[in-house]
Amino acid sequence: MWQRSTIAVLLALAAASPSSAAGKGAAKPPATPAAAPSAPLAAPPPPPAPTAASSGLGNTELLARARAQYDQLEYEAVLPLVTELLARGDAVPIELRLDAYVLEGSCRAIVGDPIEAEKPFRALLRGRPDFELAADTPPKIMSVFRKVQAEERAIVFEMSKLNRERQVREMDLIGAHPATLVGGRPAVFSYLLKDPSGAATAVRVQYRKKGEPTFSSLALLRDEATGKWQGMLSGEVTANQGGAELEFFVETSDQHGPLLTRGSVAAPLVSAITPGQVDRSAPPPLPPWAVWAGAGSSAALLAAGVGFGAGMLVVQQDYTAQAALAVEVPQQGSELTAKRTLGEALAWTADSLFIASGVAALTTAVAAMFFTDWQGRAAAQEEDAAVPVAPAAR
Repeated sequence: MWQRSTIAVLLALAAASPSSAAGKGAAKPPATPAAAPSAPLAAPPPPPAPTAASSGLGNTELLARARAQYDQLEYEAVLPLVTELLARGDAVPIELRLDAYVLEGSCRAIVGDPIEAEKPFRALLRGRPDFELAADTPPKIMSVFRKVQAEERAIVFEMSKLNRERQVREMDLIGAHPATLVGGRPAVFSYLLKDPSGAATAVRVQYRKKGEPTFSSLALLRDEATGKWQGMLSGEVTANQGGAELEFFVETSDQHGPLLTRGSVAAPLVSAITPGQVDRSAPPPLPPWAVWAGAGSSAALLAAGVGFGAGMLVVQQDYTAQAALAVEVPQQGSELTAKRTLGEALAWTADSLFIASGVAALTTAVAAMFFTDWQGRAAAQEEDAAVPVAPAAR
């Protein structure tokens, strides 16, 4: 536009020059009153930039016209178009507004103050954090964009860091760490995670025997019924000859990395492991309560035998006294016979109970020595089987 104005001025000057040159060689005309000096010749104003209000263009068409002007390097013509588009507010879809911010920021970086270009670029990056300008973008535009991009990324990083610190402060890991482990027996880890924001997606136990160079990883699984995170190391991990120590730390994490931890690589938690090897034999079939039940039965039979024996003695004494009295005073023979029969029955029952009590006691003693799982191996295996297990990883 300024080129057209300049050409008009030059043409006006060129048109006036021949008259001046011709006047120098001709006679002077009669004097006339001097005319008032005219104002300097001004350049014609540039044509008004097209707007949606004057052209009736829709959002898409208006943005397309702005892009066309930008492609033709008519940066000053682009700004009124994108300004009108952005002034429509929520009537313009967000994606079109973000595209308009690209054009506005680029044009202001060229024809205006670079500081003014930062605002649209900042709005753009908050809507499209991963946006990148084309590689062949002019350096003047690219420098402003990179400055804003670096500042926005720093803001995002700091906000993310603060939010992450808040999440960790609100978290808590509830559950006792195993203090002493039995060699050759599985080591069970069970924790309840307090996580109000629901940030953690995994809980792991990093472990090694003291002296090993690296930690292995055990992923705990969440029990939906109890909400606990549980996992188990096999007996092969704890097996040892003369005692050992297990170093470990518990780590909660999300897709971005660790959150709340208990212990660390530099300062791990430690559990002692007693000597022991994996026992692959089947556990004895009887639980300890079976022995106690057998002992109780034997005692009950013995008590019953004593009771019947005592009854037999009472009947026998009565029978003996009546028989002695029969020497002097006649007695009913049927009464003596009945007492004798009762005494014999009581004696037989008492003997049977004593024999049963002895058999029960002997059986209980044999079961206690050879067939009872005093170490609770079967119960422990059932408990271990109930723990959800994820494979340990190196």
